[in-house]
Amino acid sequence: VDLEGVRLVPLASADAAGWTLALQYDPESNILLSGGMDAMIRVWRFEGDSLVPVAKSQEAHGILALQYRPKEGLVLSSGQDGGIKVWRFQDTRLASLAATTEECHSGCRVIRVDG
Repeated sequence: VDLEGVRLVPLASADAAGWTLALQYDPESNILLSGGMDAMIRVWRFEGDSLVPVAKSQEAHGILALQYRPKEGLVLSSGQDGGIKVWRFQDTRLASLAATTEECHSGCRVIRVDG
């Protein structure tokens, strides 16, 4: 892997607690989503050399996986409770649209939607 020109940008939030377990980046919109043990999904936008917080959600359990669908404005998440949620991302809001009623055994580690 050629890492020439790659730079690290600290991902920090004053209200974050615990490990970050999931990241999704969309190069077209310059949006980065993060989720982790603090049970929040955070949306960030790259501006120059820094990350600017855009939105955050409330979640019942730690986030294990994320999938961002920018064309549809959707975010899919799976939590430690084994549930999968669908979120609508608009402007500076993440609003819960739907959730599974049955739980996976120990949570889904990867979410991928093609197409």
